[in-house]
Amino acid sequence: MVENMVDSSTFARSFMAGTIHMSFAKAYDQLGLPSLSNDVFIRGLLPHLEDYPEAKLWDHAYLNKLWMGVLKGEVIAFDVWEEALVFYVRGGYQRQGIVLRLIYIDNVWKIDTVVSIYERQLFKATWFRNTSTIAAVVVAAFVGFLLHGQNASSDTVASSAVLMTKAVPAVVATTKPTTSGAVSKKVATQPTTKPVNTNQAIGKKVVVAKSKAKQQFVYDLPLGGSLYNLAAFLKGHHLITGAENFDMLMKSTGADQNAQPGKYIFTTGMSQAQMIQVIKHGPKG
Repeated sequence: MVENMVDSSTFARSFMAGTIHMSFAKAYDQLGLPSLSNDVFIRGLLPHLEDYPEAKLWDHAYLNKLWMGVLKGEVIAFDVWEEALVFYVRGGYQRQGIVLRLIYIDNVWKIDTVVSIYERQLFKATWFRNTSTIAAVVVAAFVGFLLHGQNASSDTVASSAVLMTKAVPAVVATTKPTTSGAVSKKVATQPTTKPVNTNQAIGKKVVVAKSKAKQQFVYDLPLGGSLYNLAAFLKGHHLITGAENFDMLMKSTGADQNAQPGKYIFTTGMSQAQMIQVIKHGPKG
């Protein structure tokens, strides 16, 4: 299937487009490609780590964890090089993040380059999110236990009050004797009320939410202008989460080399891959 797919670059790109933001392991499984083994990953990665001093402390156990982090990592971009499929994958382990360019050619996976190694923010690390989730569940369970205990105590007090009420005999008020000598009794009765149909008493109000139209943002790239300013523009309009990461993505995908001065139009809801394609296709005017 892959051999037929790479014969047509256009078809390959459209076929791979569905893997964006998917985990790397799920992406190659969906495309019918073999898995990236631990041995191939470590042997392919080691030659690229010589330029990164922080990687000198990584032992085999750490590299194994990093390999699993890459498999669970996100496909952030893709490309097709003649007979090779190219994946840009962002993964990592604990606070250490890594962006790799992996290629699949001749039925073999290869690590083409290490795009970057960086320190991830603590709240974005998987282990931190998992720990926070477990802690939140434990706290919620504890609070629920306390509330349940209070409700149980309230129910016990209410039940005791009902029993005491039943145990006390009812007091019947008497009036003065009538002329016939009979004694009339006043029996207290609770007023009866008819059930109220809430559907009739209260009109139902249906609120229909209006769908928001997509908003366009136009960036005019000047001659010789830096694409980082474009990334900052997108970040300022909340179209992306980080200008540095998007600037790195433009460089890793080659979009920075094809950018021409002019107006680029972006809309809300665009993925980063779609924004990269907008830049590669050139300005609108």
